[in-house]
Parts: sequence; structure tokens; C-alpha cells
Amino acid sequence: MIRKKQLTLSDMGQMDNFNSLASFNYLLFTSVLIFNILILSAPCSAQVENELKVPILSSEAPVLRFEKLGVEDGLTQGDVSSIIQDKRGFIWMGTQTGLHRYDGHEFKVFTSRPFDSTSLSSGRINSVYEAQNGDLWVTTDGGLNRLNPTTGKAVHFKNDPADSTSISTNDARKVFESSNGDLWVCTQGFGLNRMRKGEDGIFSKYLHDPENAASIGGNFVLDISEDHDGNIWVGTGHGLSRIDPESDSIVTYMHFKGHTTFAGDSVNVNALHIPSDNKKIMWLATGYGLVRFNRETGKYLRFLIEANERVGNSKNLFRGITPDPNDPNVLWLASTEGIARFDMRTQQFTGYRHDPKDKNSVSSNFVFTLFVDRSGMMWAGTTIQGVNKFNPGAVNFNHIKSDPDNPSSLAPGFVWGIHEDKEGSLWVATVGNPNYLTQFDAQSEEITRHQHDPNNSNTLLPARFNVFAEDDQGGFWIGGPSGLNLLDRTTGKVKRFLRETGNNNRGRNNIRVLEPVAGDSSKLWVGSAGGLDLLDTRTGDFTNILLAGDSTQQDRNVWCILQDSQGSLWISTSLGLMKRNSSGEVSLNSVHNPKDTTTISSNRMFYMLERSKEPGILWLASYQAGVDRFDTRTGLVTHITKEDGLPDNLVYGILEDEQGTLWMSTNNGISNYDPDTKQVRNYSLSDGLLALEYNMYAFAKGKNDRMYFGNAEGVTAFTPALLRKNAIPPQVVITDVKLFNKSITAGVDALYLRSSSPEDKLTLEYDQNELTIDYVALHFGNPEKNRYAYKLEGFDENWIDAGTKRSATYTNLPPGNFTFKVRAANADGLWNEEGASFLLTVLPPWYRTWWAYSSFGLLFIAGIFVLGQIQRTRLLQKERERTQERELAQAREIEKAYNQLKSTQAQLIQSEKMASLGELTAGIAHEIQNPLNFVNNFSEVSGELVDEMNEELDKGDIEEAKIIGKDLKENLSKINHHGKRAGAIVRGMLEHSRAGKGEKVQTDINALADEYLRLSYHGLRAKDKSFSADFATDLDPNLPKVKVVASDIGRVLLNLINNAFYAVNERSKKGEEGYYPKVLISSRQENGKVVVSVQDNGPGIPDSNKDKIFQPFFTTKPTGSGTGLGLSLSYDIVKAHGGELSLESKSDNENNKGTTFYITLPILKN
Repeated sequence: MIRKKQLTLSDMGQMDNFNSLASFNYLLFTSVLIFNILILSAPCSAQVENELKVPILSSEAPVLRFEKLGVEDGLTQGDVSSIIQDKRGFIWMGTQTGLHRYDGHEFKVFTSRPFDSTSLSSGRINSVYEAQNGDLWVTTDGGLNRLNPTTGKAVHFKNDPADSTSISTNDARKVFESSNGDLWVCTQGFGLNRMRKGEDGIFSKYLHDPENAASIGGNFVLDISEDHDGNIWVGTGHGLSRIDPESDSIVTYMHFKGHTTFAGDSVNVNALHIPSDNKKIMWLATGYGLVRFNRETGKYLRFLIEANERVGNSKNLFRGITPDPNDPNVLWLASTEGIARFDMRTQQFTGYRHDPKDKNSVSSNFVFTLFVDRSGMMWAGTTIQGVNKFNPGAVNFNHIKSDPDNPSSLAPGFVWGIHEDKEGSLWVATVGNPNYLTQFDAQSEEITRHQHDPNNSNTLLPARFNVFAEDDQGGFWIGGPSGLNLLDRTTGKVKRFLRETGNNNRGRNNIRVLEPVAGDSSKLWVGSAGGLDLLDTRTGDFTNILLAGDSTQQDRNVWCILQDSQGSLWISTSLGLMKRNSSGEVSLNSVHNPKDTTTISSNRMFYMLERSKEPGILWLASYQAGVDRFDTRTGLVTHITKEDGLPDNLVYGILEDEQGTLWMSTNNGISNYDPDTKQVRNYSLSDGLLALEYNMYAFAKGKNDRMYFGNAEGVTAFTPALLRKNAIPPQVVITDVKLFNKSITAGVDALYLRSSSPEDKLTLEYDQNELTIDYVALHFGNPEKNRYAYKLEGFDENWIDAGTKRSATYTNLPPGNFTFKVRAANADGLWNEEGASFLLTVLPPWYRTWWAYSSFGLLFIAGIFVLGQIQRTRLLQKERERTQERELAQAREIEKAYNQLKSTQAQLIQSEKMASLGELTAGIAHEIQNPLNFVNNFSEVSGELVDEMNEELDKGDIEEAKIIGKDLKENLSKINHHGKRAGAIVRGMLEHSRAGKGEKVQTDINALADEYLRLSYHGLRAKDKSFSADFATDLDPNLPKVKVVASDIGRVLLNLINNAFYAVNERSKKGEEGYYPKVLISSRQENGKVVVSVQDNGPGIPDSNKDKIFQPFFTTKPTGSGTGLGLSLSYDIVKAHGGELSLESKSDNENNKGTTFYITLPILKN
């Protein structure tokens, strides 16, 4: 039997124990598993006040899990000498190669840079302190620095031998800013320096004078602090000094004149702690123990780990002191022998040292400094091994592990079964070579390892041990793959129960479930790979239970069973979930159907549980499918998986705590699920677990709500009510804003935006449309599990759950004013609802500004006036043409038009536009034939009518002659109409033939395009008030002028733009949902040429028409709506300028239709 032991500091190791209530008998056995490092203090006095009465009150020292951050994590060097947290929440660490800023994920390093006078004066950092204005005071071996953490620029204060007001040495140590704004700088060997507020660079000195009792105790100044009355307290290598900053009067304590000090001396005051709630007491970390100092009387009490047997006992040498963030009666001490915890109530030390066998112990025994952040985490700076982070107040998970050097510890191997019996003893089955069953006896506090002995039939059967049960006679039953064992817990002897081999009993010795029958614990339900049996523990007789659907019961794997509150027995089998009612009838109740989400997730269930608060509801731990909530009344199933927050879909076991929440062991840690709120809290290695992968059968619930879960490393035990949640919300900081993945400003912080500061504002141009915002929650309890939500007010309707992602990206933001907000929660789900925010303004493009709209309005009015004038001129011209036309002259006009058309045909052939003369002749003949046919037909009829009219006149029948004359007039009108149609064709051909013959001048293509775009739009609007379309320009402002015939290129642009507006208008008439017509004119310079494009989002041009689109007389418009010469004429004009006219079009994509014409013109230098 192994009992508790009091250890000296040299014996201290990383504590690995249960934090439990010792008053409970069921936990007495934990004394065998726990190293209680309780080092009694040994008070000794120099000036000693009366010994304190210690109240009968004790606090249990926590089991700590240390998380190391070293060079492999981003530190540039492993000696961490100073740690602070700034107002924003960042952690700052000083090393020998620079000052590090840490946000829980990444380090940013500030150091000395050659030839940069604004960088730190040296990379070897001695101390860091935050000033009242947010600057950082940084001491180095190269001088004092005031660092602006936003810009990364530093101002240096260095020793100048010729200036008595300069700092006394460049190798400054601790630095402190008092409440009145004065700066105090400690040195080693050069006394104390003071720079008064408003006197930058002017230092007064406080030095030790052996002949002056009113001087400070020593020139090696080790620490400094301020009390409630504004007095400055200084720890030196030879005593403690108090300075009145108003009068400069000094009183020194613990100083012995003529005494030669040494490292580890009792008068070495290495660190100070002045409690905020006590105006009388202060604590000193000295070279010889912890000192409780009375500031009023000057008396003190010293607490030692062990009395010095030699000069300089390192066990009593403390370098730093920090109060516990949760318990005002606890102090934490940094030493060269690890970390010590001192409980003022018991006056006991608890030590934590590096243990090479424990990766979760402190990484080094030489601890420089201790610091507690605002989230309650403690930071320990060490030599070489970086910084260690731990939670000093957490009641963490406790662990039972195997110790190869201790045969009375847990047996080695994977934990594959756990049970706490009625007497409070714990049984843990491990799988190894050999397999063991370890018994932790709650009564005797003894540990016994049971195992199979092939030479002793009174020992356990071979193979592992999975399941356990107790009967009403006190029998202890153990089942496994090789059979059933009955263990006498008094004698340790085993009686074996094996089923006879045979088809009917195949698999029945592979036992997976043992469960006492509800209401009759003399009988056990025995589930196995062969089915279900009922065992009478008094007679040892087995009764086979027939399962549903098969009298032979072959391949009836029983995975688990549950007796519900209604008296039914639920059986998980390889065929599905079965139910045995009170009458003994077994039915198949639910079967997994991959196509039906209302069925169970798997036919293989590892465990079933009925919550006490929900009778009739079963919770099923399924194989690789999460957890099912099964309603036994309706048969409906609700699935809870990784998508709902579980760490893994492979769930081995489920336990219910006293609050009704469920604790689950998985392949990726332990998860707590609250069925009422549907909240999930996952626990991983960073929370203190031994391992992430747990095992089947390795879970149990003990007395007083104690939970046990087993894995390959041992057993994790805890009481849910004692698992504290961190009640401190995180600080939230926006760390960077990027445009196109680049920080928008230079400097250390690309953008320093303070939390919820209304003056923080960012303004972007309209085309700066890819914005990424980085943020971080500065809560260091478990930073990887901090969660975020963000919202861009004015753009996002709801908060966006970002999970653990620390950035938000927006693209194509519209012009407007927005507010970006981000909030965060710590790993325990406590949210900082205020979070951080900043204002964002996106400016509109120039054409959407007020002055642009004003200009557009003026241009529109002017355009309406010009178009009105043009329209009146056209009407007058048409009227004159009508009066000049005559009936008999129509034939001559047609003949003339025909001759002109033949001439135009020859010009088209010469310009190489047509592939052959046959195509042109066919096109001309096709277009002119119809009006000529009409003219000829009506001329012949009219001639006949003239003959008839003459006959009637000869007869004297005037009325009949008038009727014939009326018909003759109608025929002449039709001849006139078709003659005009032929004339229009002729005029188009004439324009086609004149292309390219004008004078070329340097022309602003942008201006020309803009003019004809607006002329086209307003002209179409004037003709058709229902016409509506959006248009825009994207013109290169640096486009050079081009030597062209402006009127000809204008005619080309006008034709293309008219066609584009026509196309979008035709598509708009179809009434497509979400469609709005739009035309875009663009220009650019490319490969020494100017490219002008006319783009529409109309219906597009089919591939079959693209090759014909520039042919004369080819048109897709209805008859009479166009001549088909516009694009042909445009093509010739562009060709005559040495350019190209081309097109791209899509008509088969519903979401991306449209046509783009490209005019490419050469840039002529001369």
C-alpha cells in the first residue's frame, strides 16, 4: 500500500492527480495516484513579528498542464526575461534577440536593425513596461527605449559620460512608470534612475551611500513598485527601500551595515508584490525564501522550503512573485527550481518542476519571470526553453497513468474497460502484453493488478476485459472476448463461465454487454457476438433469448442493451435496433436506411442511454455517424454530427451528468452536449486531456457525478461541476486591412484600429473592390478555439458566423457608408458583444457624383433641342421631295436608280468586300426585284385602265370614266411607294460607294464615341418614348488621337450603337426576369493600335449568321426595317482606314448573352 508523502522541492515533479473532494470515501484510493507536493514553510526571523495564526482552511493545489511556446513556435530565442500584456490585449515578451508581440497565434518581432535609428537600440531585452499613453518602455543592454507599438519606431535614451543628467548606464533593467507619470529605471550596479514627467532625457539618480542611512539599500536595483499612498518601494541586492517621491526621503529595511551580500542572500529582494486589497502587507521574493513584510512596523516573516544547510540554497531562491488571479490567498513564485505555489492559509508550498517523462510539465526549472494576463492565464518565462502558459486556477482533468517505475500504479497498456463498483473502488482494464485488470481499492487504498495465469484456473480468462456487473449477492462479473469471469473481490479468486462450443453457441463467449436485470439483480443480461442470453447468477444457468426474425440467431451481434424507464429492453444488433417488451416479445424496431434520414444512423451502436429528464428518448452512440436522438414513441430520429459541433462522428460512450448534459468520448477528444440548448463544448489536448482517441467500453460514471474515460495513455477523470468555465470575454482587435491581399499602409501594424472607436475610418475608391480584414481575439485560455462573428452594416443583413477563421473578405462593394463589426467568444463560449469596429466609406465613380448628374442633365436638354431641330429639317426635306415627284417621272427614276446600283456594285467589287461578283449580283437582284415587279405590274394595269377610260369617254359615260380614273390614281400611288423603296436602296449603295474618300484629320476617338453614343440614345428615345436602356463608357483617358475621316468613323460608330440598342430593346420585349438592357462603349490602346468596342447584352448573333453579317443586304431585322447595308458600309469604311471590324457574340448561354463589335484602327504618326 502506498500512502501520501510530503516532498522537498528537489522531489517536486509535475503534479498528476485528482482534484477531488477528499471527504468522499470513494476517492480515498487516489492517494496512491497523487504526488501531493506540500512543502511546509520553515519560518525564521531577522526582525520577526509574532507568529501568525493559520486558520483551519486549505485550498487544494491544482493539477497543472503547461503549454510551451518556443523557437519552433516563432520565438527568435528561448530566454524569456520579461512578459506583459498591453491595453489592447497583446502579450509582449522580451528575449535576447528581440521584443515579441503575441496574439495567441503568431509572433511579431521588434528588434535592432543596422543603420535604422528608429529601431530598438539593442535586441537583447531586459524588461518591458506599458506607459499610460500606450507606448512601451523597453530596457536593453544598449539603452532605454520608448517604442510606439503602432509605428514600430523607438526613441533612445542612452548614457552620455559627459552629461550627468543622462541615464546612469545603458544596461538598464526593470522599468516602472508611477501614478504621477514619472519613470523609474532599475540598473545593476548603477542605482536607480528617475525621469520626471515632462522632463524627457533628464534623469536624477538614487545611489547607495554606505555612510548615509537615508540612501537606497544597494546599487543593484532588482524590482520596483508603488503602494496605495504613492510611495515607491525598491528591492535591491541589499534590502528593501521606500522612497517618498515628493520629498525624496528614503527608509531602508532588511539592510545590515557591513554585511557582504551574495546571490541567494536573505537580503536579496528580487521581486515585490503589494496586494491591492491590503494597505499593510507586502510580499517579497528574496534570495532566501518568501517574506511577508509589514509596511507599517517594518517587521517581517520569512517562509522557507527548507532551511539552508549551506550558503545559497537554490531551493529558497525566488526570482519573481505574482498573485493568483482567482484566489487572493495564493502566490506564485518563479525560482531556479521550477515554479512554486504558496498558500497563505496553510503556509504551504506546492512545487512544479520539469519532468522529462511528462510532456505537459514546465519546460525548464530555471524560471525568470511570472505574469498573469487578463484572461486568467499565467505565463512563465524560462531560460532557453521559451515561455510556458498554464491556468493556475482551473480544476482541470485528472489522470491515472501507468508509471513504469512504480508497480503499484496503473498497469501498462491501452485502457479498454472501466468500472467503479458499489464500494467506490475503481477497476481499469488495460490491453497489452499481458492484459491486466487494475483494482484501486477504496477501503484499503491498495492497488492490485489481476491477470490471466495459464497455470491457475482461478485467475481471469485470457484476452481483454471489457464489461462489468455486480449482482445482488455481491458477485463481481467481468466479461470479455474469451468468456465470463466471476471474481471474488475478497480472495481474488475467479470462477470461469464458458459456453459449450457449437453452432447454437457460436460467438456467445465473446461478451460485449453485462447488465443486471431491472428489478432482479440476481439475473444478468449477457450480450455477445452470438446473441442475447439471460444469466441466473445463483444457478449459473443461461437462457437464450430469441431475437426478432431468426430462430437460429446466427450472426446476431449484440453491441449494447438498455433497459428503459418503461420496462422495455432495447437491443442494438447487426440487423438494427430491436425491442423486447414486458411480455418477452422481440421486434425489429428501427433499421438504418441510407435513403431515409429519419432512421438510425447505423445498425452498430456502441452505447445507448436514456436521459432522466426525457423518458422515452434514447441517445445512441453510433459507429462513425455521431449521436442519434431516438424517440421510442414515434420512431423518429434526430442526428447530431460534426456539422452540429461534435469533434468527431465516431462516438464510443455517453454519460449523463447531474445537470442532464451528455458527456461523450470520441476519436477526437471529449465532448459535452446540452440537449436542451443544443450547445456543444469540446475538450482537447489544449484543455488538459491525455489523448484525443478514446476507446470502446472505456467509460464509466461513478459516485458524486464522477466521470471516467479511458484511452491509450490512461484514464481521464473529472467531476463536471468542478470544470470551471472561463468567465472572461476576449478583447478583440482588428490587426490589418488589405486591398488585393496587400496591407493598405506601411508600418508595423498595417492599420491600427482600436476597439469600438468611432473615429476609426477608412475610405476607398470605387474600384478598390477586394477588401480583407484581419482580426483576432486576445484571449489566451485556448486561443485556437476562440470563435468569431462579423458583420458589415449597410451590406450584410445578418451576422456571419466565421467559426475560428480570423479574417473577412468582401468584393465588389457598392458605393456607400458602412460599419465593419467583429465580435468574439472564448473557448467556453463567452462572447464579447462589443467587439471591435471601424467605419468604411466606398466612394462612387465620377459619373455617379452630383456634378456628373448635373452635367448629364444639361447635355440631355441640349440634345433634345438639337434633335428637335434635326427632326424639323428632315420633315421639310421630305415634304419638298413629295411635291417634286410625279407620276410619269417614276419610271425614269427607277431606271436611273438601277444604273446607279450597277455602278455601286462595281465599287463594292473593287474594294474586295465581296467574295465574288455572283454574291453581289444576287444580293442586288434580290433586293431590287420586288419593287421593280410592283412598278411593272401596276404600270401595265394602268395602261389597260387608260384604254378603258378612253373607251368610256368616247361613249360619253363620264361617271364610269371617273371610276376608272380613281383606280388609275391608286395604281400610280403604289408605283410611287415602291419607287421610293428602290430609291432608299440606291441611296444606301451610294453612301457605301463614297466611304473612305474624305479628308483624314487627327481625331479624338473617345470624344467621337461619347458623342455618337449619346446622339444615338437620345435619337432613339425621341422616336420611341417606350425605349429604355442603360449605357456606359469605359474610355482610356490616355488614348492618343487617330488620323481618320471623322464623319466616316462617326457613321460606323452610329451604325454599331444603333444596332446595339436595337438588340437590347428586342431582348427586353421578351420580358425576361432580372434582365435590364445595357450598352457599353470602351476604348484602349493595344499593340500600337486603338481598339474601340461596342458591347451589348442583347440576344446575341447565332453562329450560322456570323459569317454573313458584313455582307451587303444581309439583315436579321423584319422586312422594311432595314436595308442590310449598314454593317457592310461600316466594314468598308474601317477597312479603308487600314483597320479591322470584328465581332464576338454569345447566343446559347442564358446567363451570358450578348455581342461585342471591335473597331481596330492604326495610330498614324504622320
